[in-house]
Amino acid sequence: MGITILEIAKKTGYSKSTVHRALTSSSRIDEKTRQEILRIANKYKYEPNLQARCLCGAKTKILGVIIPDVGNSFYAKALKGIDELAEREGYNVLMFTSHMSEKKEELIVRKLQNHGVEGLLISSMAGGLELVSALKNAGIPYVGFHQTNMSDIDFVHSGLEIGAFKITDYLISLGHRRIGHVTIDQPVDLGIAQKLEGYKRALEKNGIPFDETLIMSRSKFYGFNTGYEATKELLKLRNPPTAVFVLCDRIAVGAVKAIKASGLRIPMDISVAGYDNEPFSEVIDPPLTTVSSSAYEIGKSAAELLIENIENTNTKKRQLVIEPVLVIRDSCRKIG
Repeated sequence: MGITILEIAKKTGYSKSTVHRALTSSSRIDEKTRQEILRIANKYKYEPNLQARCLCGAKTKILGVIIPDVGNSFYAKALKGIDELAEREGYNVLMFTSHMSEKKEELIVRKLQNHGVEGLLISSMAGGLELVSALKNAGIPYVGFHQTNMSDIDFVHSGLEIGAFKITDYLISLGHRRIGHVTIDQPVDLGIAQKLEGYKRALEKNGIPFDETLIMSRSKFYGFNTGYEATKELLKLRNPPTAVFVLCDRIAVGAVKAIKASGLRIPMDISVAGYDNEPFSEVIDPPLTTVSSSAYEIGKSAAELLIENIENTNTKKRQLVIEPVLVIRDSCRKIG
């Protein structure tokens, strides 16, 4: 167990109130005294008592983060951006997963209140407006990020609809007119609908009629087998697609496997594109054309906006879009 404020006071010869001011960054103390106290605190691994700090109204410097899924690499990258910005600004981060459950979101918010969080970053709110109302009532500043894009809250958006438009439009520029879309059946996941809208908008822009038979879903889950089964079904169509846009790179790996198992070559017989720019997308055979959703920048910007809200340096609603970037590799080719 680390040293206490009373023990630091005894070791340094200063009063408890002076030690407390030094440890809470009070301006009512000279820098030489502060550094002497901090040296002893660090040497003996002082840890603040968060409950005591909450009771006396002191700042805990803790940000809460709620994400739906730790298995999605987007969140690993976003959390890196959040954590680095928080550390730079003197904050710590507590992370929870909601699995897109309203009930779990409510429990998490209550836990975070007990931990004295000063603000909350939320992605993919299952609770929607009810959760927003609960946060307002609790007086906790909050910012949505990635798939949380309600019009009346601060958020940093990942531009999923824009990214899907870009990659579909790119496939069309290569001459493809029958473009399959492998997706999943998960209504609470906003990103699924946004990507479908981007796909449809690209078709409309290029005068290509939307064909519902080219939209294929065979699961509620992100996974290799999801891509394998859905792509197998697309390839069975009387007039199969010449290109496939897959919801994410993880599912695209299954799509690639299905295409190869059917005796087809990528991209000579069929083009494949994914989304997320996962690390493995560059090393699979062939390297996958995909979209980078700028996850690190989204996390960093969301944390920056939240801290500005906490410290009252931002008074206006802000809704930022970090535009996704098309990453062209070898899995698509020009036809016609």
